[in-house]
Amino acid sequence: MKMKLKLCEIVSDTKHINIDDVKKIFDDKKAIKDYAYILHDKDVDDDGILKNPHYHIAIRLIDSYDTKYIANWFNISENFVGKPRTKSSDEAVKWCNMLKYLTHQNAPNKYQYDESEVISNYDWQKEKTPILEPTKSDINVLYTDIKVKINGIEVPAFNIDGSMA
Repeated sequence: MKMKLKLCEIVSDTKHINIDDVKKIFDDKKAIKDYAYILHDKDVDDDGILKNPHYHIAIRLIDSYDTKYIANWFNISENFVGKPRTKSSDEAVKWCNMLKYLTHQNAPNKYQYDESEVISNYDWQKEKTPILEPTKSDINVLYTDIKVKINGIEVPAFNIDGSMA
């Protein structure tokens, strides 16, 4: 399946990916702008059984690339490369959610990993602060509030040169 991504996540167990190779790719590939990753080795399934250790690797690319090329860089199957799992169309929100998932901050029912376990090439904590998209209801409330405030004030008329009329 052809899919071009600027933000992607690689999820792979430790049997299919070598983290030392991943580090070398991060150093060598100029197409990778930012990355953050963590080893999830304390996750359990629905029956409370420990899952196989696996990496979550969040990658922000300079440009969009086809997932087959990204998979090729990391010498993994293309099915290990995915797009951000969020309904938002906003790139900043997608990235924020990917970063929060590294420690399960946005998955409170899962094991909560310490932020010190995340390895990154930049200050990833600054970008994981909650970014909330306003809902239609929020926008309507703001619009109504602004209308009321504008209607309650007498706005002076100005001339083209900026002087009061």
